[in-house]
Amino acid sequence: MFLLISKTNKITKVYLENMTGIEQVDILIKLCPRMNYLQINNINDMEVELFLKEILSIQMEDIDNCLCSLCFRIPLLDDQMMETLEEMIDHEKLLINYTIKRVCDNIYLHWR
Repeated sequence: MFLLISKTNKITKVYLENMTGIEQVDILIKLCPRMNYLQINNINDMEVELFLKEILSIQMEDIDNCLCSLCFRIPLLDDQMMETLEEMIDHEKLLINYTIKRVCDNIYLHWR
């Protein structure tokens, strides 16, 4: 049943108000293989670096998925956090061709 739904599903944009665990993203990526944009308003108490690393690792493992844009809200976002995220992405080679920007409390990440 799950496989049938994922093959016929045409959802490309997903907005989550709350996320309680990274498992939700993994299921969404499998359920919506055509999803290219994911926005998460609240990642609760998850560590930002771990959250981003897990999503990008899921992305790298599944070459058939279309996810290439991510937006998530960090209420106490500052320049240091942005720098830390960029350094992590570069150091761990999670993405090669990407842009990351901050707009208020939101992080927008786009890659090819």
